[in-house]
Amino acid sequence: MLRRFTVRRSAAIATAAAAGLVTVGVVCATPALADDCGYTTAPFTITADLTSCAIDAGGTLVTLGGSSTITVQNSTISNASAVLFAGNVLGSGLSLSSVTGSVTQVAATDLATVALSSVAGPVTLSNAANDFGSVDLRTVGAGGTITLFDANVLTVDLTSAATGRTVVLNALGALTVRAANATLGAGTRFVELTGSTGSLTLDGATLAGSTLVGHYTATMAGAQLAGVDVSAATICGNGTPASLPTGYVLSGGCIVAGPTYVASPLGAPIDGGGVLNIAKAGSTLPFKFSVSANGSPVTTLSTATATSAALSCSSSAVTDVVESYSSAAGTLVNNGDGSYQYNYKTLKAWSGSCKTLALDLGSGLTVSAAFSFR
Repeated sequence: MLRRFTVRRSAAIATAAAAGLVTVGVVCATPALADDCGYTTAPFTITADLTSCAIDAGGTLVTLGGSSTITVQNSTISNASAVLFAGNVLGSGLSLSSVTGSVTQVAATDLATVALSSVAGPVTLSNAANDFGSVDLRTVGAGGTITLFDANVLTVDLTSAATGRTVVLNALGALTVRAANATLGAGTRFVELTGSTGSLTLDGATLAGSTLVGHYTATMAGAQLAGVDVSAATICGNGTPASLPTGYVLSGGCIVAGPTYVASPLGAPIDGGGVLNIAKAGSTLPFKFSVSANGSPVTTLSTATATSAALSCSSSAVTDVVESYSSAAGTLVNNGDGSYQYNYKTLKAWSGSCKTLALDLGSGLTVSAAFSFR
């Protein structure tokens, strides 16, 4: 068990400090009363400036500031149950580590550099007047949602933060996020609010379920971007992602909305639209269709994958007999101007059964029809 004690400066050190000759940094055990660190017994309320001070909170709440503004320089607070920025906190070099609860604020914070390590609770530092400079979250660990707002430019380092944690970043200036090899949780949002151009380092990152808003240059080699909402973002840069958001392609180094592909219904002699086609088992069926993208013919389709699935034969279905067949089994024929024919080879063993036959054309496109085989 730690003892309560008071750290006081000797008269000589106090005289030298008053003369500006030395800077006194105090490392304090808890629960302790430390005049030089400017806090009282647990729960700690820090109302004086901190310079090169390491505070072990011993599992209690730490309150920074209050009615007055304090300045923090190169100081660490660890083992707190929670941290509250109650007043304006200025300076640079604040590190919070091993915090079991939340990190929250009442007043704005102006800290050039902040580092969070092993903070289990939610972090909510969303005052509209905040000015952080840079925030290091590389070792923040798993836990609640992290929400940061910055009235100016903001740099956040999430490199290799494989925590699955949701991170919400909002900046009025350029937002720089270093998230190489990070694994971030669904609901993560990177948002630039005023049209500045930020920077994203996403190499090897996994961002499924995230939303990106704003303008960014990015490195994204191997990034898993499937399931990411980029509808309100402009992202250009280097590297090929391992996956892209649905409906988007990489063009000229930019993630852009891909073309909208449309496949026509199957043409004669095959009927779609719920009609049950009567066909000979073992025959080759001519699947005729066309493909367009944004209204223009697609002339480069080179493959189609044939599939079949069992279908219940309904006596009430509208039927139509297939009038003609093809002889070139299993081939895709490009007839030009976006028109194609696939020669679908059926099996004699399908006689007496009903099936749905389909072609997978890629890009989410399929064409299909129902058949009764005799």
